Amino acid sequence: MTARKPPEKSRKARRPPAGPEADAEASAYAESLRRHGQLHEGQGPLPPGATHVASKNGGKPTLKRKRFSAL
Repeated sequence: MTARKPPEKSRKARRPPAGPEADAEASAYAESLRRHGQLHEGQGPLPPGATHVASKNGGKPTLKRKRFSAL
């Protein structure tokens, strides 16, 4: 039996850095969530209607979906 070669890292896993258009789109998305009461920016349990939590990850703001809304 011959020894297997180690798997190569996928080239698909690498993404190019996001540009200013992606930053603007992300900001607009976060603002839309905030306007509709779906963004929670504090600690503790989510209030009614909130579906996303905003946090700082390495100084960069991030959004994380915590639950879904049927509306």
